[in-house]
Amino acid sequence: MPGDLELTSSFGYLPVVVGFRPGGQISATAVERGLSGFLPEFGGASRPSPAAGVEGSLNTLRYRGHLGGSPTGPPRLPVIRERPLFLASTSGILQSSVSTDSVGSEIPAGRLGWITSPATGEVWEEFEIDRPGILLMAVTTPTIVNPGDFAFMVGFPHDEVEVPGALVGSPATWIEMLEEWKEILDPEEIIIRLRYFHGPGLETALEGQQMVASEVMPHFAG
Repeated sequence: MPGDLELTSSFGYLPVVVGFRPGGQISATAVERGLSGFLPEFGGASRPSPAAGVEGSLNTLRYRGHLGGSPTGPPRLPVIRERPLFLASTSGILQSSVSTDSVGSEIPAGRLGWITSPATGEVWEEFEIDRPGILLMAVTTPTIVNPGDFAFMVGFPHDEVEVPGALVGSPATWIEMLEEWKEILDPEEIIIRLRYFHGPGLETALEGQQMVASEVMPHFAG
C-alpha cells in the first residue's frame, strides 16, 4: 500500500524491501491484521553502532508528528521488490568474495561465494548474481555450512522513493519547503547535508552544493 511505503521510507537510511515479512515478527502480525508496520534491520556484523537505528526511529517519530524538526539521512531510498535468498545445498566450507562490510552497499554482478570440500578444496557449489545489486545480508566467512544454511541475500532496486519531509526537487521546491519550515520552526540556522556514506558521488554532491549556494541561499539573504 502507498501509505505503508511512505511510513517505511520515513525511517530513512535503509533500502526499502517490499513484501518481506518474516513470520513471528510483531510487524508481520500487525500487517496481517490490517495495521501499518515495518521492520528496520540495522546493526550487527560489521556495523555495531546503533546510530542509524536511533536516527531512523527519530525520523519516523517526526513523520508521525510526535517530534518536530526535519528528517536526517538521504533524501531518496532504493525500493527493492526482488530479493533472492541464497542457501547452501551441501555441506562444506563457505567462502565469499563479498565482505560483511558491504552490507547495505551496491555490489557488482558475478560470484558472491562458493562452498568447498574441507578435505580437497574442490568447489562444490557457487552463488552468483547476473547484475549489480545491494547486499542485504551476509555471513562472516569462511564458515562451515550445512544444507539449508543461510549464505547471502541480495536486493535488486526496482525504483526509488522520496523520504517524507526531505528536501528534494528544484530550487523552487527547496525555497517553498524552507519557507514553510521557517514559518513553523523559526530556526536560527539550518544545516544541510548533501552526501551520505552510500552516496551520492562527490561530483553530484558538489553540484547540489552549488545549486543551494547560487539559487536557494540568496532568497533568504538579509
